[in-house]
Amino acid sequence: MAKQTDNPPLASSPPRDGSAPVPDQRPLSQLWQVPVLLAGALMMGVGLYMVITSSRQPLDFPGALNTVEKYLDANEFDDAQRKLTAIASSMPRADRPQRARYEMLGGDLIYLRQRANGRNIEAKHLAVLAQYETAREVGQEFDGRHRTRWAETLMALGRDQEALRFVDQLEDQPVRQRYLLIKRLIQRQQQRPDGKDPQKLAPLLAQFMEELRSETDKQARRAEELWATAMRAQVLLDVDNPRWAIGLLQRRIMLFMDQGDDDDLAPLMVLLGKAHLKIGDYDESQRYFQLAQTKLLSADPLHADILVGLADIELALSNVQQALEYYSRAERDWPAMPVYLLALVGRADCEAKLGYDPDAIEHFGRAVKLLNRTTQTSDPRRQALTDVVLSHYDKYYDQQGYDRALDYLSLLKPLYEPKLPADLLLRMAVTHERVAEQQLADAAQEVDEQSLADASAAASMVPVLTREARAYANRQAAFHYARAAEHYAAHGRAVSTIDDAAYGESLWKAAGCYDRAQRWKDAIRVYDELVRTRSTDPRQLQVIHKLAMAYMADKQYPPALELFVRLIERHPRSPESYASLVPLARCHIELNQLDHADRTLQHVITDHPAITPESRQYRQALIEIGKLYYRQEKFEAAIERLDEAVKRYGHRREGGALRFLLADSYRRAAGQLQDDLELPLPQSKRQALQAQRAAHLETGQQLYGQAIADLEAPEGDDLSAIEALYLRNAYFYRGDCAYDLGRFETAIELYDQAAKRWEMNPASLVALVQIVNAYCELGQKQEARAANRRARAHLKLIPEQAFDDPSLPMTRQHWQDWLRWTSELNLFEPQASAAGAITR
Repeated sequence: MAKQTDNPPLASSPPRDGSAPVPDQRPLSQLWQVPVLLAGALMMGVGLYMVITSSRQPLDFPGALNTVEKYLDANEFDDAQRKLTAIASSMPRADRPQRARYEMLGGDLIYLRQRANGRNIEAKHLAVLAQYETAREVGQEFDGRHRTRWAETLMALGRDQEALRFVDQLEDQPVRQRYLLIKRLIQRQQQRPDGKDPQKLAPLLAQFMEELRSETDKQARRAEELWATAMRAQVLLDVDNPRWAIGLLQRRIMLFMDQGDDDDLAPLMVLLGKAHLKIGDYDESQRYFQLAQTKLLSADPLHADILVGLADIELALSNVQQALEYYSRAERDWPAMPVYLLALVGRADCEAKLGYDPDAIEHFGRAVKLLNRTTQTSDPRRQALTDVVLSHYDKYYDQQGYDRALDYLSLLKPLYEPKLPADLLLRMAVTHERVAEQQLADAAQEVDEQSLADASAAASMVPVLTREARAYANRQAAFHYARAAEHYAAHGRAVSTIDDAAYGESLWKAAGCYDRAQRWKDAIRVYDELVRTRSTDPRQLQVIHKLAMAYMADKQYPPALELFVRLIERHPRSPESYASLVPLARCHIELNQLDHADRTLQHVITDHPAITPESRQYRQALIEIGKLYYRQEKFEAAIERLDEAVKRYGHRREGGALRFLLADSYRRAAGQLQDDLELPLPQSKRQALQAQRAAHLETGQQLYGQAIADLEAPEGDDLSAIEALYLRNAYFYRGDCAYDLGRFETAIELYDQAAKRWEMNPASLVALVQIVNAYCELGQKQEARAANRRARAHLKLIPEQAFDDPSLPMTRQHWQDWLRWTSELNLFEPQASAAGAITR
C-alpha cells in the first residue's frame, strides 16, 4: 500500500491518471488568507488616496507665520526655529507676500536671538541683512520696528551712514523712535576708537537736536537735551579742549536753570568739574564735584565719577593718601560702573607711589585683566594704563631696582600678547639683562666665615651670600640672561624691516645674552644668523669669533676649528685672529691633534710678531702649553713652561692651580728619574740623577704647600671641580714627596694632616696606609700596628665602588707597600689582634 502524504495536492494539480482536475474541497476555515489580502489592498489604496489628496490641499502659511511671530514675541526662539524649519520645504508653493514674510521672520529670529544672548558676531549680523534684503526684493514692506532693527544691524557692522538713512524712512513713526535711533548712532560712534572726533559727531548731534524739537513732552525733551549737552561736553574733554567744554556747560546750565530747577543738572556739574580739573583749576573743580554730590541720591552711580574726580584732584596736589581713599571707595562701592577701571588704576597708582608695591601690582594686574576682557586692542585706556605702569617702571629702573621694575613691566605683557610692541620688547630685554647682571654681582660676594661667626661683626656687615645662595644667584642670572636674549631676538625681528641698525644691535645682544646664559645652541643659531645676514657689519669678525667659541663650548670642535682657521688665515692681523689662536689649539687638543696644538701654542709664545708676554693671549698660551706637556707626560718640558707661568701669573686667581700642576710635574718627573735609576748607569750619572730627583721632590713638596695655601684662601668656596680635586690631592702628594725623600717622620706628620683634613673622603685611606708604611720604614713596629688597625678600620667603612674613582691619589705602589710591610712585619700577629686589631 502506498504511503499517504501529509499535504494534499493543490486544486490546480492534474490527477495522476490524466483525468480532469477535481475542484478544491477544503473547508472555508482553511481559506482565511484571501479576505486578509483583499483588506490590505483596500487599505493601501485608501492611504495612497489620502496622501495624494492631502498634498493637493494648500498649507495654512499665514497661520504658520503668525505662530512663528508669536514665538518670537515671547522670546521662544527654539520653537520659532522648529516652526520655520517645518514649513521651509513647502515655501516654494507659497505666494510672494508669504515668502517675503518668511524671509523677514528668519532675519528677526537671528537678530533677536543674538541680542538676547548679548553677542556681537559679524556673521550673524550679515545673515540678518541677507534675509532682510531677500524679503525686500520679494516685496516685503518693513514697518518702523523692522527698519530700526535693520538700522541697528548696520550700526553693529560699523555702517553708520547706511543706518542713518533709515531715519528718513521713519516719518510715519513716533518722533521719539526717530531721535532715539540717532542717539544710538551717536553712542556707538562715541565708543569707536576714532569716535572722539567732533567733526564726526557734530552732524549726528545736530540731527538729533533737529528731531528732538518735534518732541512735545517737555520733560522728555529736557532729559534728552541734557544728554546731548553732556555728550558734546564729553567729546570736547576727550579731544583735550576743556575750555570750550567749560563755555558750553556754563551756557547750557544757565539755560536749563531758566527752564526750571537744577536738581537734574548734576551730570553737567560733574563734567564741569572734570573740565576745570583738566586746566588745573582745582578749587573750582572740587566745588562743582561737591555741588553735584548734594543733588544726587546716595544710590546714584554718578557718585563714582565724583569720587574719581576728587581723587584726581588730591593726586594732582600730591595728597596721595587722600587720593587713595577716594579711589578705593569708588573701586569698592561701584564695581559695575564704567569709571571702575579708572578707580582701579588710580588706586594702584597711589599704592605704587606710597611704596605698597605688592598691592599696586595686584590691582594693576586686575585692571589689565579687565581691559583684556572688555575692550578692543585700540581702546585708548590701554595706552593710559601703559603710561601709568611705565612711570613706576621708570622710577625703579632709574633707582637700579631692576627686579621691581621688571615686576611692573611684566604687567603689560598680557595687554599686547601675542605680539608685543617693539619698545616693550626692548624694555623687557634690557631689564632682564640688568637683573642678570645684578644677580651675578650678588653671586660674586665673598663669605668671611670668621666674621660671620662674630655676631657683632655680622650685624655691621653688608649682607653676604652663602655658597648655596651664590649658586642660586648664578642660576637666576642665567635664567634672566636667557629671557633677555629671547626679547632681544624678538625685538630684532620686530624692527628688521624698518630699522636695520636696531635689528643688528638686538641680534648681537641676543647672541651675547644666550652666550652668558650658556645656552650654546641658541647662541650658535643667532651668531650664525648674524654671520649670514650682516656680512658688512663692522662687528662681523667678532661675530665669527663668538660663533666659533660657542661651537667649542657646545663641544662641536670641528666647526669651531674651521672658523678659527678661517679667521686666522683670512684676517691674520686682526684682534679676533690673535684671540683665536689659543682656542684653536684647544680644539686640536680635544680632537687629539696634539702636534698641531703644540705648534700653534709655540707660535704664540715664541715668534708671533704681535703677541707680547704682557698680553692675555700669551698668558693663555703659556698655561695651555704647560698643561699640554703635563698631559703628554713630558714633565721636564711642562716644568719649564709652568714655572714661567707661576712666576708671571702666580698672584692671579689661577695661581693655586698652576702651582699644583708645577708641583705635580716635579713629583712625576722625579718618578721618571727613579725609573731611569733602575737602569745600569755610570756612578757619576747615577749621582746626578739622584740629586736631580731629590731636588724635584723637595721643590714639589714646597709647591704643594703653596698650592694648598692658595686654594684654601677665603675665596676657596668658589673652587671649580678641578681646583677642588687639586686641593685634595695636594695634601696627599705633599706627603708622598717627603716619603720618597726618605723623610718618614715628616711624611707621617703630613699624612696625618691629610687624613684629618679629608677624614670623610675615601682618599683619606691613602694617608692612613702611608702612615703604616712610614712607621714600617722607621722600624717602629708597635706604632705601625696601631696605624694599621686605624687604616683597616677605615678601609672597612669605605664602599667598594669608591675605589673605582680614577682621581683617588692611591696608586698600586701604595697597596703593594702596605701588603709587603704587613707580610714582612706580621702586623696581624695574635698580640696585635688581642690589642684590638680589626680584620676584614
